[in-house]
Amino acid sequence: MSKSGRVYRKFKMSFLKSMVIVSLGSLMLFPFGATAVSNAAGNSNADNGIDSQVVAVASNKKEKVAKIEEKVIYEVMVNGSVIGYTDNKEAAEQAYLDARLEISDEAEDLVYMDASFDVTECDVAVPNVASEEELAEQLYIALKNNIVTPKKSAFMLRVGDVTIYLENMDAVSELFEKIRDKYDVADEFEVVLEEDDDNMFAALTATIVSPERKKNELETVYASENGVYVDEEEAVEIETGICSITFEEDVEIIESYVPEAQILSVDEAFEFLTKENEEKQMYTIESGDCMWTIAKNHNMSTSKLYELNENITEKTIIYPGQKLVITVPEPELSVLVEEIVEYEEEYNAPVEYIYNDSWYTTKSVVRQEAESGYHEVKANVYTRNGKEYDREILEEDIIEEPVAKVVEVGTITPPTFIVPVMWTCYIELWLQSMAG
Repeated sequence: MSKSGRVYRKFKMSFLKSMVIVSLGSLMLFPFGATAVSNAAGNSNADNGIDSQVVAVASNKKEKVAKIEEKVIYEVMVNGSVIGYTDNKEAAEQAYLDARLEISDEAEDLVYMDASFDVTECDVAVPNVASEEELAEQLYIALKNNIVTPKKSAFMLRVGDVTIYLENMDAVSELFEKIRDKYDVADEFEVVLEEDDDNMFAALTATIVSPERKKNELETVYASENGVYVDEEEAVEIETGICSITFEEDVEIIESYVPEAQILSVDEAFEFLTKENEEKQMYTIESGDCMWTIAKNHNMSTSKLYELNENITEKTIIYPGQKLVITVPEPELSVLVEEIVEYEEEYNAPVEYIYNDSWYTTKSVVRQEAESGYHEVKANVYTRNGKEYDREILEEDIIEEPVAKVVEVGTITPPTFIVPVMWTCYIELWLQSMAG
């Protein structure tokens, strides 16, 4: 055989062996490859399933958000202030009407409210929506807080720093007539409501017009002598009676509008201004009291305490159980009365003194006892709220001259010793114990 034939046969055998080995290797590796491919395909399908679920959830959320965004939310406002949110406009409007009706049923009279109500779409993304019950309660509270007390036409009466209200001008006139009647028993005076020129506002003032009283003892008259008029002074009889009734405080009357509850009746206004029925405050003296301690404990002076108790002087002994006046009601409107009165009385002449320069001032001797005289008097008496504070003698007719008391007194000042105020109290207590 030739050399080329042997080479060809050797190559052929090697090729066949290689193919057999490759075929056997493929058969051995095929199961593992299929499993891997199968696993890979399974993983791919699982991933696709998870993605599908995520897409489904996201889709549901979008649908829900879309539904929420489609739902209209309203804000409920009273007088421009938001009191809650609702998704039912009709329910909110009905709750408003129900709240007004409930408030009206609770009141006895007509109710006035200064409240505006609005239900508008809001710009809040997802507000807290109130339930119908919560919204109804909030509306009731808001409307209740906006109830307006109705005001009524009335007349404001300002007396000094005090202000009261009366229903109409008839009530104002009736009030001042009632005050006048307390002093004008003869019904000679007239109440006049006139414009107050001193007030910059459209105000009135109250005055009591009085009759003319002749208070001068002499007046000038014109008498004719032979056709020529000459001045003569002629005595004029002084007429008795009330000359004037005036008010100490400034009085202003102005029309205004106020809540009806502030308007007083005539009787209430009279009592308030005059304190007609208000009682004095009394204090019952206890053991250990004296006028100084009583005055000190009630923040007043001893002179004021003596003034309120005219029947007690510095020499009066006070006892436990005795009552003292410590306060007297002061009216808001003080009435000043000037009256000419006529009376007869005993009277004493002024005491006459004989001064002795060799005696101490603590020594005195009566040299002549007094004897009362008798006279008829016409005087101008001034009172404030019925209490006299001044008197002026206009005319005097002496029926019997008095005899003056004559006293001889010393002029030399003795050595002094200042008695503490508390000693006066101790002396009063000692006198009480001695009297007891």
